[in-house]
Amino acid sequence: MNRQTTALFLAPLAAISCCAHAAPPEIIATMDSAFLFAYGTWEGKATMRDGKAVLSGTPRGGAGANAALDLSEAKDYCPTLRVKVLAGNRAKTLRLLLKGQGEAIAFYDFTLPATPSSDFVALMPKDGAPLSKPNTMDKGPVDLAKIAQWQLSGDWSSDEPLAVEVDTIALALPDAIASAARAERERRERDEAEAKKREQLAQAEKFKSGQATSPTVERVSKIAPDVLAIEIQAGRVQASQLSSYAAQPGDTIQGKAGASRKLVRGGQELGWIIGAKNEGLVTFEKLVGDPLLEFLADDPANFTVNGQKPEMIWRKSKPNNWAIPLGYDTFAVRHTLYLKLAQPITGKVVLGFGKLNVKAPTLETTLDDTKTLSEAIHVQQIGYRPDDPAKRAFLSLWRGTGGAQPYTDGMSFSLVEEKTGKAVFTGKTERVLAEHETEKMQRETNFSKTGVWRMDFSRFQTPGRYRVSVAGVGCSYPFSISARAWTEAFKIQMRGLYHERSGVSLTKPTSSYNKPRDFHPLDNPIFETTYTVFDGPTEGGAAAKRSTGKRVENAWGGYHDAGDWNPRRVTHMRVTMAQLELLELFPVFYSNLSLNIAPKKPGIPDILTEALFEADLFRRLQKPDG
Repeated sequence: MNRQTTALFLAPLAAISCCAHAAPPEIIATMDSAFLFAYGTWEGKATMRDGKAVLSGTPRGGAGANAALDLSEAKDYCPTLRVKVLAGNRAKTLRLLLKGQGEAIAFYDFTLPATPSSDFVALMPKDGAPLSKPNTMDKGPVDLAKIAQWQLSGDWSSDEPLAVEVDTIALALPDAIASAARAERERRERDEAEAKKREQLAQAEKFKSGQATSPTVERVSKIAPDVLAIEIQAGRVQASQLSSYAAQPGDTIQGKAGASRKLVRGGQELGWIIGAKNEGLVTFEKLVGDPLLEFLADDPANFTVNGQKPEMIWRKSKPNNWAIPLGYDTFAVRHTLYLKLAQPITGKVVLGFGKLNVKAPTLETTLDDTKTLSEAIHVQQIGYRPDDPAKRAFLSLWRGTGGAQPYTDGMSFSLVEEKTGKAVFTGKTERVLAEHETEKMQRETNFSKTGVWRMDFSRFQTPGRYRVSVAGVGCSYPFSISARAWTEAFKIQMRGLYHERSGVSLTKPTSSYNKPRDFHPLDNPIFETTYTVFDGPTEGGAAAKRSTGKRVENAWGGYHDAGDWNPRRVTHMRVTMAQLELLELFPVFYSNLSLNIAPKKPGIPDILTEALFEADLFRRLQKPDG
């Protein structure tokens, strides 16, 4: 029997002197067989020898084995390592990881003795951490009744050499030292909780509700008959402004001419100074608005739905913009709150937000399953051709702190007309991915963190504008069933490419606005440089500094793929190759497809004209004489 992978069993362990009770300690693992896996610097090096795990080298590694352990009755016990520190060890920490059946992991940190020893010593984790309260956690608490794996790991933040042996991973009640450390941790956490409460009171006073800068409730919908979804936008990015620069006393311009220059006024960086004579100012983007106070958003006491309190609240928060170049901590955030109600709700809804610091204290709306958009219903917006062999929508949602939203097979869905809400097709949901199932792409996991249900309406072929509606949930964005659905999507993409042309002017009738010619040698000289793409980015005038002084008269064309001075690499020709391939595969269709681009050439399909525009740049650069 392999004791590493069997259920918890008892065995005498007299060498553990820290135990405060007479009963034998419980064993998690003994080192009587090889590690199942190892990673990092321990890969191929972490070994088992004479019933001991031998760990040496750098601490940036780990090793372990699968298990099937129920430790739920030992939640107050300390995990305990029997360790021998060998000569040459300078590492200070060893870690034990316990992994549940999901992705949650519990970490227990052990301080290694400072000096080598010929004997094994029993170590308890820092702060006397019990199984139920590890030193740290990742992806939520671990279910102690379903431990699926244990690991030993070094301290990845250190490069000090590691040299230890481990012969047992056990459980024991805390000794006097561990009990004192546990009490000290609890006192520290109480102090931190009180400090946090004071900070929250200060935030509530600073970011009051009802202000012009307060977060805004943007949408109310449902994800289930008894679950409301409230979307709240906190903060927004104020766009850059271009204006003439008028110097003021005390202004400082940082940076050299020909490179990036910043205006500093009153100790603050305001924006970029542009122009050969410092005549222009482009202000930096700015984040404005108050943050949503999440400790209030997570409290059901702050909400009423038609006069009733929700039973619980889950939250999903994600950045949806940031101010550049102020840094990646200046996010505007979209919060979605999910309110679990005691009973299903539909029709008129009156929401109260209590102490939550939103702009308006109440909100009234009406929910209609055929008109109210639900983020749980997914359908592609390009649309479908009537004869497309597969027309499908999907039902799925991850609720953030609430995890996966459960749905079931056989739920009713309808295809409804966008304008009238009339049902023209009905069907049933069918699960295609369970919450615990994985997808294999770059890595194997459930990327949606939830189950997924399919809604198939492939048999429906009548052209029109529709939504997919699920009873008690809501509906999707509108989409078209049209013979030209895919053609129109392609034309939009091609028109976008046309409007990214560099070095030419655009005007009516092939464009709805006038764009003057840009980046053309006849307007501004373009010079050769010895700077190459292998030398790094071209920001800061690096290419100009290595100019040969030789003018390049034909260096214009291509596309503004990012609005910058991107080198015209041959990889850009992939766009041209794709266009030519389409024309070769479907010559009749693409020969007759009008893209409304210039120059019009008799007998030349528009898609070929666009392909030739990019190819002509490379032809001219290969033959400078034109």
